[in-house]
Amino acid sequence: MFFLSFFLSFFFLFLLFLFFLFFPFFFLFFFFFFFFSFLLFVFFFILFLFFFLSFLFLFYFFFFLFLLFFSLFLVFFCSFSFFLLFFLFFFFFFFSLFSFSFFLFSIIRFPHTNRFPITRMKQNRRLFSVILSLSLFRLRFLSIPLSLLRERGLL
Repeated sequence: MFFLSFFLSFFFLFLLFLFFLFFPFFFLFFFFFFFFSFLLFVFFFILFLFFFLSFLFLFYFFFFLFLLFFSLFLVFFCSFSFFLLFFLFFFFFFFSLFSFSFFLFSIIRFPHTNRFPITRMKQNRRLFSVILSLSLFRLRFLSIPLSLLRERGLL
């Protein structure tokens, strides 16, 4: 859902850009669509932070909030200039890449301690593979019942 809301935001941003260029009277309608998809992105990103990252990475959560409020400030006071469109594009794109890289770093083991450096999880290689599959194939994985995972010994 994190990436779904991310791509929805891009889609509505693109629609907003097209309709603002060619049909200015559709501006407010598509602005609200984009804004709600942006809020959806923020909601799932916060869930992503609290479920997959440890408390050491709360700094990045506050940094994200700062960028969020700064972008909203630009939205309401710069009237969607081209600078704002490009800023929102790079904001979504790079911060999604950073958040995914932080998640991958948080589940890598240190070889000399054989422990996860950030997350507090059981030291189990099968659990590690389940978590990695959840992060990469989350939408497909949600359709698999948990009983099948328990039968196969993955949980």
